[in-house]
Amino acid sequence: MEKIKKTINNPLFNVLVVVIITYLVYKLLLAPNLNDIVSAFNQANPYQITLCILLGLLSVIMGGVALSSYAKLFNPRFSVKAGAEACFIGAMAGGIMPFGSGTQVFQFYVFRKYETESADAISILFIDFIVYQATMILTILSLLLLRFTKFTGVSNWFWLVILGFIVNSFVLVALVLIAKSKRVHHFVTTNLINLLHRLNIVKDKEKVIHNMNAQIEKFQIATTILSSNRKALGIGVFSNFLRLMITHSLPYFIATALGVHLELYQLIDIIALSAFTAQLNAFFPSPGATGGTEVVFKSMFESIFLQMTLGVLVIWRFVTYYLIVIVGALLFIGVRQYKPNEREA
Repeated sequence: MEKIKKTINNPLFNVLVVVIITYLVYKLLLAPNLNDIVSAFNQANPYQITLCILLGLLSVIMGGVALSSYAKLFNPRFSVKAGAEACFIGAMAGGIMPFGSGTQVFQFYVFRKYETESADAISILFIDFIVYQATMILTILSLLLLRFTKFTGVSNWFWLVILGFIVNSFVLVALVLIAKSKRVHHFVTTNLINLLHRLNIVKDKEKVIHNMNAQIEKFQIATTILSSNRKALGIGVFSNFLRLMITHSLPYFIATALGVHLELYQLIDIIALSAFTAQLNAFFPSPGATGGTEVVFKSMFESIFLQMTLGVLVIWRFVTYYLIVIVGALLFIGVRQYKPNEREA
């Protein structure tokens, strides 16, 4: 069992999984429609495609702006450049590990390289999680209220979108309640853990309670810091909102670059569909949700992009996933070679 866990968590193994699934996606989804894809590429405007690539990179940099705003509370020398590196490297790690599980581990490594104390790095990552999760939940809620009824008949995936939204919301609300309510905290650390222990789901009860209390304490520290630093909170919320808007508007700009005629009012429809697609990624265990993302994207957008859907999909997937993984890997090589005091953080 231990060997299986090590294999699953091995980055090289997961890169191989991505390569295999990408090949299967090509053979099953793209190859039968290769003429449509080539036709779409032939109509592409190279300047607009370049703009889309820059927007994809900018969306990750906005995440770096948010990270650096929190990091400066602990390490004033931590720059936006360092935050962007952490964000790209985290995205790379999340893209090659199951369920995006490597993101914070690699970001922690970057913070330590830039001389941020371990305890401070953990607090920064908790703050980033809270702000991003809250911003994302509010954004998705707004899009659900604005556009969900319009698309419920288009795809059967939408009920899973609701489930994904509920899961993400539950995680954040549960953390807040456990951290702020002594009654809820007592219920979870006694009644709930005892029940799971009796069901043999939890083996070492004391260890689980200890780890949970440690995480709750870190969460409480992070929320206290946030509440007393509204400027950093404001920068984080605004940066993450822009990040989400840029990311989810990319299918619109890519489609227009391929010559698809779209009205401006359709931008909000496409942002909503892209956000709903992202919600479903949590249900796909493969690294980068490879395979599942492509299938969901095609199902979500084919009523709008028609025969251009797969052309948009290929470019969108490259800009939002493969390019980010490549850039993150290159930056990780540079950060590994970095030695404190050789350059400014």
